[in-house]
Amino acid sequence: MDVWRNLLDLVYPRNCVVCGRTVGRGGHTLCWNCLAEAFFIRPPLCAVCGNPAEGRIDKAYTCATCARRPPRFEAARSAVRFRTSLRKALHAFKYGHA
Repeated sequence: MDVWRNLLDLVYPRNCVVCGRTVGRGGHTLCWNCLAEAFFIRPPLCAVCGNPAEGRIDKAYTCATCARRPPRFEAARSAVRFRTSLRKALHAFKYGHA
């Protein structure tokens, strides 16, 4: 299977869905530069909406927005922020048939 994938990558190189650069092997859809722009969400974060918080927080934390007006869901999580290259990649997937 890898032989065919490598042959296809040689004939039809994979290009980054954001900037168009060649991404190389490994089945990636983003080049290293565009992937480096992604902001991965890590703790501490709001226990309800999952937005990251600044500073050191050692216990369960609820952000001011969720405390003031609780959302209609129990909890939400995301791996990365919807910004820069990731936003462009998701728009290409959703609207550009990528």
